[in-house]
Amino acid sequence: GDVAAAADAVDPSGDGVLEVTQVVEALLAVGLHLAETEVEEALAGLGFEAPVETEVVVALATALVKAGAPLGSRVLPTACRGVKLSQLQQLVWDHVSPGWLRERCAEYNSQNGAASAGDQCLMQEDWYALDFFVFQPALEPCDSEEAMGGGAPSYAQLLNPKGLDPDFFVA
Repeated sequence: GDVAAAADAVDPSGDGVLEVTQVVEALLAVGLHLAETEVEEALAGLGFEAPVETEVVVALATALVKAGAPLGSRVLPTACRGVKLSQLQQLVWDHVSPGWLRERCAEYNSQNGAASAGDQCLMQEDWYALDFFVFQPALEPCDSEEAMGGGAPSYAQLLNPKGLDPDFFVA
């Protein structure tokens, strides 16, 4: 179910064997917020030591829930954070095509004394500008790790709270 899918999502090699940091991320995806040391102790309590297979992660999550571990917000594994092409196109239509982003950049540059392309403060129509003028303001209500259930705020998670299975990763 959810735990196995989360374990698969955080396993970059795809071999079904997870290190402690990956187990922590998989557990976050189902709302179990544990530190690495807590995961190591819980695994030891079940007779395991990392690295462990996906089945052990599922058993660990089941045992933690049965033991009454508190459930918090689900935090998408990084590999599942993405936006659809249609969502990117909507960003362009809303913020780039009508000149909105260009206007925000020009206003920022005017207020901050940025004059030329070589100027370190120059804001241009790019992903950094979208982050500054669109993504960060959208995330202000959940600007703490606590508000996002222990994970860093993510615009992709805000748009697609259940995550996506992306075909491409662009950073």
